[in-house]
Amino acid sequence: MISWLNKQTEIVVSQFDQSMDTYYPESMRYTKDPVVYLNQVLTETNFHEAVKMVDWDRYLPRKGALLDLGGGIGWLSAYLSRMDCVDHITFLDSCKYYVNHMLPNVFQQMSGIMDKVTPVEGLFYPLLLDDDSIDTVVVSAALHHVDNMETVLKEIYRILKPGGFLLILNESPYSTGPYLFLIVKKMIKLLGYVAFKQYRPVSHNVSASCVLVDPYLGDRAYPLWFLNKVIKTAGFTNTVKIDSGYSAMKSKRSPGPMLTHFACQKN
Repeated sequence: MISWLNKQTEIVVSQFDQSMDTYYPESMRYTKDPVVYLNQVLTETNFHEAVKMVDWDRYLPRKGALLDLGGGIGWLSAYLSRMDCVDHITFLDSCKYYVNHMLPNVFQQMSGIMDKVTPVEGLFYPLLLDDDSIDTVVVSAALHHVDNMETVLKEIYRILKPGGFLLILNESPYSTGPYLFLIVKKMIKLLGYVAFKQYRPVSHNVSASCVLVDPYLGDRAYPLWFLNKVIKTAGFTNTVKIDSGYSAMKSKRSPGPMLTHFACQKN
């Protein structure tokens, strides 16, 4: 039974890999090539430039222990590993290929210090780390994949040391008006599916707090007021919103939403 449960867990953890291969086969041209993928991140998006707007000296203690949660291909961990104050990074992502193959290759390309990193293949929850054991948690362009944000933020709060920081990076929460407009558009589409009995094996869904805009990869859009409330509910009482000044994409034709950071401190 134990081996069967382990196999089930491994399959669930690898759901991102399976969804990308099944529903976005065109992504194979870059998701399996660390050189191409990193080049895309650095030349087509502003994620890397946006995190430079963070006052890292303020949020990273000397010789601190970090958790890069939902770290993707590892570019942020590579960037942070070059900082003298960073002693150790636990890198966690659910994609086996990213953890085992992308991460070391990206570190090599970005001159990161791999000796500082412990790679972990896993999900957002539960975090198998001790209470009060991590100085700083960084989550870059990943929180919108979370199914239950309150549960995950409370888990992050648990593992942070008193005075430690959660840095929510490169997110694009909606203001109230645009979020209402998004809900109306999605509701009209959903009502059409129901009225005409159009079968959808995987469907979008709509709620007051988020809209599942990509049911295959779990991408969710959410309003700013919701993020502020769930951060406070998780226990964080001192939160600073940081406007990066960068849009998500470098393309002038379709720049995408503006990237925003949130620095949340545990008392």
